[in-house]
Amino acid sequence: MIKTTGEIPEQADVATIKIASLAPRADFPILQREMNGKPLVFLDSAASSQKPTQVLDAMTIFAQEHYANIHRGVYALSEEATAAYERARKLVARFINARHAREVIFTRNTTEGINLVARTWADANLHAGDVILLTEMEHHSNIVPWQLAAARTGARLVYAPITDAGELDLDAFDRLVESERPKLVAITQMSNVLGTLPPVEAIIPKAHAVGALVLLDGAQSVPHIPVDVRTLDCDFLAFSGHKMLGPTGSVCSGDARSCSMPCRRFWVAAI
Repeated sequence: MIKTTGEIPEQADVATIKIASLAPRADFPILQREMNGKPLVFLDSAASSQKPTQVLDAMTIFAQEHYANIHRGVYALSEEATAAYERARKLVARFINARHAREVIFTRNTTEGINLVARTWADANLHAGDVILLTEMEHHSNIVPWQLAAARTGARLVYAPITDAGELDLDAFDRLVESERPKLVAITQMSNVLGTLPPVEAIIPKAHAVGALVLLDGAQSVPHIPVDVRTLDCDFLAFSGHKMLGPTGSVCSGDARSCSMPCRRFWVAAI
């Protein structure tokens, strides 16, 4: 039997070692269930991940010992809840290497985070004839908010194509950046369908060179790869804590240098 407790068996092949080195199944109460007489295997973490005991315990302790409204009470429980909430904001900022914790905005999910950018920065800065550049591999949540923004502002949507191999057509993307000179490029950092990772490190400076801001949909990337918003120099990043073992919710994050709003760039986290 393959061990999944993090311990490596004395006699084990490579496949066994790889599986045994993953997060222990014992940390996830739901994985103790059986389905059809077999140990439960959950393969839908791209939609929402299961929660380990450590997260469930933290949620329970907060609900049992510290729960209160944040930012509006002058009594002990409210102050404790507020301190915990702001401590989480600082941890998220450190996790993505944001410049300031104030750049991190908590929302309910990635979709709401993208809609927040569309309803704030886009509504204030897009005008008739402006271009929003998307790609054909985007999640619905990174398409519909921009369709609605375009309808409100008169902006146009342009889509960069993908190749038969499921990769972003970089030549076509470059041509569209030069010819359309978009005001915003909204692109996934990791496709939820294809698993494709567009080379955003190269895409972002090309967008900035024509004056465009860049929103990254990090719903799939942040749970799987290190994401450093300062190194990337993206303007907006949205991702979801509930897809990376956390409670339900999301983060929208951005850099306070970037817009004609009080905060130009912000990072939206659903937590």
